[in-house]
Amino acid sequence: MLVCIDNRSGEQLPEEELEELALFVLQDQDAPENLELSLSFVTADEIRQLNFDFRGKDAATDVLSFECDDLADAELNVLKPEVFLLGDIVIAPSIARQHALDFGSTLKQELFLIETHGILHLLGYDHLVDADAEAMEAQEDRLLAAWAQYLNKKADG
Repeated sequence: MLVCIDNRSGEQLPEEELEELALFVLQDQDAPENLELSLSFVTADEIRQLNFDFRGKDAATDVLSFECDDLADAELNVLKPEVFLLGDIVIAPSIARQHALDFGSTLKQELFLIETHGILHLLGYDHLVDADAEAMEAQEDRLLAAWAQYLNKKADG
């Protein structure tokens, strides 16, 4: 698995931890080993433009997910590429920072949440109906709790 990070947000971010989280989530979800994922960190203006261009919404958001290769095809062995391009996740740290303040969390916690949320979208989760939203949120909660345990064990040595 390969996670490519492009930080053009102008902000200092915990890029190693964000890459490690992506790998943690992908491995937990049994994603293909030949998978490649892109994480881009952008300004509020850039994500607003992307949100308008691709979703018709003229507003900044914290995270967008753009699917590339279809995971269902890979699972059905219809598509066996040398490299499986899962997709691109675009995150605006400045929007995440505001959400962290609004929700009483830290920027790092908010980045972990929205990155996990974006990856789950690329893996087929959605939240358009209540039952799907509950399933996606349960996965997010489980993954973030496991991630926190992993970080605590890592810090302990």
